[in-house]
Amino acid sequence: MKGFFFQLRLFLKRLGFALLLLSFARLYFFVLNYDLFSATGWQIIGSFFYGIRFDYYSFVFVGGLFVVFSLFPLSWFHEKWYQIFLKILFLLTLTILLFFNFIDAEYFRFTGKRSSADFFAFVTESDDVWKLLPAFLKNYWRTLLVFILSVLTAVKYYPQKMQSEKSMVRFSVFGSLSFLLTMG
Repeated sequence: MKGFFFQLRLFLKRLGFALLLLSFARLYFFVLNYDLFSATGWQIIGSFFYGIRFDYYSFVFVGGLFVVFSLFPLSWFHEKWYQIFLKILFLLTLTILLFFNFIDAEYFRFTGKRSSADFFAFVTESDDVWKLLPAFLKNYWRTLLVFILSVLTAVKYYPQKMQSEKSMVRFSVFGSLSFLLTMG
C-alpha cells in the first residue's frame, strides 16, 4: 500500500505541474484578450478557478492513458523505461492541450468564442489552412514562441520521483489542497 501512495503523490505532483502550465496558458489568453472582457476582479479570479477545474477534467480525459498507467500498481513502475513511457504520455497530453489553448488565444479575437467543432471542420476540410500557415506563423510568432517555451518547460521540469520524505510531505499538502479546489 505504501507503494501506491508514492505513485499517487507522484501523479498528483505531475498533475499539479500540468495544471500550472495550463493556468499559464489561460493567463496568456486573458492578457492577450483583456480588452474583450468586462468582468470585475473577483469574476476573473472565479473564472480562473473554474478554468483549473476544466483543465483538470480535460487533462484526465485527453490523458486517460497517462492517468491509468500512473496509478495502476505495476511492479515495474520504478523502472527507468516505464518512467520514460509515462513522461512521453504526459508530454503528448500536455502538448495537445497547450496547443489548443494557445491557438484559442489568437482565434478568440476573430470569433469571440473558444474553438469548437466549427474550427476543427475548417482545419480538416479546407485547403486554405495550409496556404495561410506561413502568414499565421509570421503574424502570430509570439504565441508560437510562448507555446514552444511552455512545451520546453514541461520537458525540462517534468516532475521526477521525489527525493526526500520532507518534499513528499510538503507536496502531499499542496496536492491535496489543489485537488480539493479543482473538484469544487
